[in-house]
This record gives sequence, structure tokens and C-alpha cells, in this order.
Amino acid sequence: MKFLVLALLSVAMLWARTDDSPNCQRKYVVSVNDYAPLAYRENGKLRGLAHDIVSEISLRTRCPFMENEVSRPASIDELKRGHSDIVALVPKTPEFEANGTFIPVYKSSRVLLVSKSVWAANKKISDYVNDDKIKFVHMIGAKLSVIGVDENKMVVGGRLIGTPQPEGSFRLFQQGRVQAGFFTALVADYYVKKFKLEDKVVQISDEGLPTEVGFYTSKRRMLSDDDRKLRETIEDMKKDGTLYQIFRKYMSEDEAKRRLK
Repeated sequence: MKFLVLALLSVAMLWARTDDSPNCQRKYVVSVNDYAPLAYRENGKLRGLAHDIVSEISLRTRCPFMENEVSRPASIDELKRGHSDIVALVPKTPEFEANGTFIPVYKSSRVLLVSKSVWAANKKISDYVNDDKIKFVHMIGAKLSVIGVDENKMVVGGRLIGTPQPEGSFRLFQQGRVQAGFFTALVADYYVKKFKLEDKVVQISDEGLPTEVGFYTSKRRMLSDDDRKLRETIEDMKKDGTLYQIFRKYMSEDEAKRRLK
């Protein structure tokens, strides 16, 4: 009888952990935004800033993280329905707050991208927003792209075009169908280079709207101890310079330092 009890306990312990991760009781499902430079495919392999950070966390915690590439609206829904444990690298916004706990990673800034065909050195951001002749593009579900904009008024006036991915947004710039749009500096820098728009657009910094970007953990699926371990791991990555090295793969030295202050 004693042998049977010990055998059952051994089976239970094996069931409660993964073979390659003796410190973890289960796999964590992570939603990552499905666009570069956060998460993208290269020769079939997942790459990107979000992916690199998640991979490092997995390595340090010895926990398996299964990444699902989803759109921003879909990541909100996944968290709400309890289909994901973590949403990686999204701004702190009310849409996530109801169902998630925010863990900050870095600070982001917003820029207004303006076509040189309508740009003028003496114009302010508000001048472009209030100019009925200028058409804007915004990423659907990306809160930072419409803050400070009367979205309904612009839609009715035919001035606001929504796209699900930044690829579509910057293609509209390339085609001359839009003249302005708000993006995070990280996305703007990446896609301006990708679409070779350096000589066609101007970036106007909106420093009055910095925001924190990080992880949202599911209130339904994650324990407070899980949140604590994740927060501590991120802090360790900041202290030992690993997070900075990851950021340097996707941005300049000055930009990486500024985001991790």
C-alpha cells in the first residue's frame, strides 16, 4: 500500500511539470502582435523584439512559452476570453485593464508621420489634424493612433482610413492616398526604412504623449506569484543589460537608452 501511494505521488509530480522545465507547472500561452518589428516570420522562423524578449524570459525562468501571432484587436479578445496567459508588448490602455494586470517593460513615444507634400516647418500637430484636406491613416485597435483626434468626425469626413496592419498603412503613404498618421516611433522608424520613404515623409515627435509598453497577464489564468516572477525577470534583464542588447537589434543606441530609462 505504501509503495502504491509513493508511485501515485511520483506520477502526480511528473504530470505537474514539463520534461524540460522542472520549475514550471504548465506552458504559458503568449499573444504577440503579428507585425514587424514586434513579431514576424523570416524563413519560417519567428523573429522580432517581442519574440526576443519572450524567448529570453523563457530561458531564464525555464518555463515554456507558446507564442501566438495575433492582431491587436484579437489579443484583447484572447485575454478577455481567457485564451491567453500573457499579451506581449502592448501600451497600457483601458481595453486590456479589465482583464489583465500590467507589467511595464519600456517607455514609448508617438510620432506624427507627415507627407512632405503637405508638410510645413511652422505647422503644429494640431494644424494637420484640423486640416480637412489632409487624410490620415490609423491602425485599427491601436489606441495611440487616434488619441487627440476626433475619430468619428474624421471618418464621416472621409479623412480617416483604418488598416489592420502597419504594412497597409505605409503602403497607403507610398501610394499617396494618405498624407498623415500617428505611430509609435519604433513602428515608424522600421516601416519608413522598409518602404524607402525617408525622402517622402517627415516625423514630428509628439513628446507630450509618452506611454508605457509592457505585458498584460491574465487575471483569470495567472497567479500573483506568476506575475511576480515575470516582473522580477524583466527587472533582472534591465539591470544586467540584456534588455538593452535586445533593443539595440531594432533601434539606435540613443533610442534604446531613452526607452529603458
